[in-house]
Amino acid sequence: QRAKEVVAEALVEGEESPSSTNEARPGRRRRRRRGGSGSSGEAAESKDAAPASASDEATEPPPASKRSRNSKKAAQKEPAPPKAPEPTNAPLALVSFVATFEVGSTLEGTVAQFTSHGAMVDVALGGEQVFRCYAPTERLGSPPPSKARDVLTRGETGTFKVVAIDPVRRVAELELA
Repeated sequence: QRAKEVVAEALVEGEESPSSTNEARPGRRRRRRRGGSGSSGEAAESKDAAPASASDEATEPPPASKRSRNSKKAAQKEPAPPKAPEPTNAPLALVSFVATFEVGSTLEGTVAQFTSHGAMVDVALGGEQVFRCYAPTERLGSPPPSKARDVLTRGETGTFKVVAIDPVRRVAELELA
């Protein structure tokens, strides 16, 4: 019996709701026209409106207003601070590498993988410790090859020269000796 009364009330409220008129439904805001200044009365009307009943919320949730989406976009327009690059090697491996090799020294390394602009070379530091270095394409020959694969082969061991050490990224830059 009570269920029938609730359904009947919901149907009556649904018939009375304005669908084609300019009146706003409870819980909805009017859309502001572009270029128009709008009036604060519109916002006051939507804030002062009675909250929607449980039956209205169950049948149709009010859509998000355009104003709230624009304010979210404005808050997101601030640029995020630049992220620090991910370190390639462990801190202890960098210390061992710097203690063993200086800038300008030559070393033996094995090509581990290729990147879009060069190759990653593994250098044995003693024991099982390996230090990963970067050999950019521009340092693999004169004139530089278009791809590192044109000069190097994966798994190949070669002689490289240490050009620079980047302590922030914990990587060393190599060139083909």
